[in-house]
Amino acid sequence: MSAIVLSGECTVYEIAQLHQQIHDNWTADTDLELDVSAVSVVDASFVQLLASCKKQAGKQALQFLLIKPTEALDEKIKAMFMNDFFSAETSDE
Repeated sequence: MSAIVLSGECTVYEIAQLHQQIHDNWTADTDLELDVSAVSVVDASFVQLLASCKKQAGKQALQFLLIKPTEALDEKIKAMFMNDFFSAETSDE
């Protein structure tokens, strides 16, 4: 399993770079952990990217985990009514 550590803002301005990192990981056909423990600001585009990651992982029979989601991420997921969608993909490791 490979890991990507994120910090600071995860908004529309950072999505392209993050998308490329994730794409490169899944080209290698490996499970993925996103460490979001240091993420301070998120927007809807980041949550949409996470949803896309979950769907892609399912299609490729790979594991996708969010490690230590911050309050900012939790609140945005709840605001978008997606807490059930992500409930199995979080970890407090």
